[in-house]
Amino acid sequence: MRLFLAIFCFLLLSTWACVSAKDCWYYYNPSKTKLEWRAFRFLEKQAIRGTFYTIKVDARKQYSTSYDLLADLKFKVYTQSIFTADKQRDERIYKHFFAKLRSGKWFKGSFSNISDNTATLSLNFNQQSQKIPITYQKDGQGNIKFAFTIDLLDWGTTKVFKQFRTLYYQYLLSKNGTPFLWSQVEVYAHTKLDKRCY
Repeated sequence: MRLFLAIFCFLLLSTWACVSAKDCWYYYNPSKTKLEWRAFRFLEKQAIRGTFYTIKVDARKQYSTSYDLLADLKFKVYTQSIFTADKQRDERIYKHFFAKLRSGKWFKGSFSNISDNTATLSLNFNQQSQKIPITYQKDGQGNIKFAFTIDLLDWGTTKVFKQFRTLYYQYLLSKNGTPFLWSQVEVYAHTKLDKRCY
């Protein structure tokens, strides 16, 4: 009888351990990804907020950790999908800035050197590649938030940037009458990974 009880308890505990030890996987979900950029005009540095609606992300189906997902993730942003809540402005920016660049219809990137809250972004823009140190935040719910700043002039856009600024100077007049467009752009991204445990 004692032997039977011991075997029963062993099987019960083993079953409980198997049930409680679940494998969890992370999945990228494009519907839960948002990208926002902020450009600035006037010497007073007024922000213009925008996004891109068409972003292609290459990632495998599932990952055992969020780090593995980031390390494998590659993205491509299509600039014609620019949106600033002003259709005419969107057309101006695309036609007289992005469309004037080399491969200006898109820019792409990937991540490396990923640690708890920092990573390296390899960004290809205007057919030039650069590595950008970035910071990010993540939580146990699968939320990941990025924030970084780029200077457009670092990607060989000086000529096109100046032409754009001259062409649309009337939209860039500061309080003292000086037209000014900042070349620095702030970028913010947020994605929520799907997490499934089996």
